[in-house]
Amino acid sequence: MKKILLSLFIGTAISFSAHAQCVPDTTITALVVPPANSIIDTLNEEVVLPPAFVGMPYNEVMFFRVPADTNIAGNQIPIDYVKLDDILGLPAGFTLNCNAVGCKFPGGSFGCAELMGSPTMVDSIALRIAIEYRITIGGLPTPLKDTLGGYFLPVRPHIGLNELVASKNEVRVFPNPANDVINFDVPTQKNGSASISVSNLVGTEIYSNEFSVGKGTNPFSVAVQNFNVGIYLYQITLNNQTYSGRFSVNR
Repeated sequence: MKKILLSLFIGTAISFSAHAQCVPDTTITALVVPPANSIIDTLNEEVVLPPAFVGMPYNEVMFFRVPADTNIAGNQIPIDYVKLDDILGLPAGFTLNCNAVGCKFPGGSFGCAELMGSPTMVDSIALRIAIEYRITIGGLPTPLKDTLGGYFLPVRPHIGLNELVASKNEVRVFPNPANDVINFDVPTQKNGSASISVSNLVGTEIYSNEFSVGKGTNPFSVAVQNFNVGIYLYQITLNNQTYSGRFSVNR
C-alpha cells in the first residue's frame, strides 16, 4: 500500500487550500503526471520538483489518478479515499490548492494540485507528506495514516527576466514516469528541423530520430513500451539550441 501511495502522490508538496484552482485531466492513464521538468528516480523513490527562485512567483501543476482499489495479499481492496493531511518541512509562504475540498480524493477519481508561493532564501528542502487513506476490509472501513518522504524542492538564487523567459520556453515532458509513450512539447521561434536522442544512464543510445518543427510548440512522442523500467536521458537539438533532461519508465 505504501508504494502505491508513494507512486500516486510523487511530485505533490506544500500546504493546502479547500478551493479548486486547477482542472483534473481525465485522459491520463498514469497514476501521476508530476510538474514538467521534475526529476524522478523511481528506483530510489525520490522526486526533485522543478526549481523555485528566490523572490520569484512559483507555480506548478500536477495531475493524478486515484485508483479505485488496490491488491493486498491477492485480494482487491477498495480505496475509499486518500487525503493529504500535512506537509512537514515546507517553506513559509507556499500553498497547494487542490481541486477537491480539504484535499480529500475519492477512490476512482482524478485530481490535480496547483503549487504556488514565493521563496525567500536559497535552500534544498526535503519534504515529507503526511497522508490519511481509508480502505474497506471485509466490509469494515479502515482509516490508516502514513508519512512519505523522498521529496525535494530546490530553491535557487534570483534570476533576471531574460533567464525567466528562457525557463518558460523549456521542453515539456509528460507523463513522467511513462508507461507506453513519452510525450515532448518542443518550443521554437521559427520553422526548421530537430533531432532527438535517448540514452540510458550508462550512455548507450537506444533511440534517435529527426522531425520537422514550426514556430510555436511542437508535440512529439516516443514509444517506450519496449524500454526497460528505469531512468533515461534525452537530448533535443533544434535551431542551434539544445534541450536535455531525463524521464523514467515505470510499469
